[in-house]
Amino acid sequence: MPATTEVRLAILLGGGSAVAFVLVAALQLLVDPAGASLVLPIAVAVIELGVVAGLWKGVRPARLGGMAVFLLFGLVHLLVVLGPTPVWVRLASAVIAAAHVFVAVLLNTRPARDHFSGAS
Repeated sequence: MPATTEVRLAILLGGGSAVAFVLVAALQLLVDPAGASLVLPIAVAVIELGVVAGLWKGVRPARLGGMAVFLLFGLVHLLVVLGPTPVWVRLASAVIAAAHVFVAVLLNTRPARDHFSGAS
């Protein structure tokens, strides 16, 4: 059964936000090498891309796991927004946090639940 629009959008936003987080951290590292690190963004991206791969393959537990992962990392981005970082990093993290919460909402919609439960 092909993925529904909600699942496809969740896959696209989930993967895009993971890559965006790494790019923002890399840009911050170029601007201020003393105040940035790539360890957390790369770890988050690996976990999120693993969830996205599970969603793409249609693995059943990926929906609930994906909701938990994206909500948790949405909170991590909100902590970045509240931290002592440059304004452009805060804005980027706010957009990424919103994308994470939206992915969790998309994975909780009826079409996504039906897709992962095998209902037709």
